[in-house]
Amino acid sequence: MPSPRAMAAIAAVAAALAAVAALTDLLSYGEAAIFLGVAYLVMIARRVDGKAHRIELRVKRHEAALQKVEQQVAALAAKLDDGSAQRQEDLAAILASLGEDRVNAMAQAEELRNLLKAAR
Repeated sequence: MPSPRAMAAIAAVAAALAAVAALTDLLSYGEAAIFLGVAYLVMIARRVDGKAHRIELRVKRHEAALQKVEQQVAALAAKLDDGSAQRQEDLAAILASLGEDRVNAMAQAEELRNLLKAAR
């Protein structure tokens, strides 16, 4: 496909040829106008096609970037879940340790009371 500049050059040449053909009576002025209109429509269609292609490329680039971001978010979510699970395990271990210490303290207090009673 020609570039937009090449299309403009082709349209300019076509306009010049149509003008020359109309002036030399090879084409009527109506036919020359139709020829120029078709050339103009082809140039516009090419330009719109080029813009659509650039938009498509931009969308693909943004989709790729979005996939990278989604992967990073998924990795962060997994790390947060792992960290949360680890904190839950640590908290459970701390609470169990505190519970054991309390049970042991109660048993020691009971022993101490029994020893005090025996000593009196």
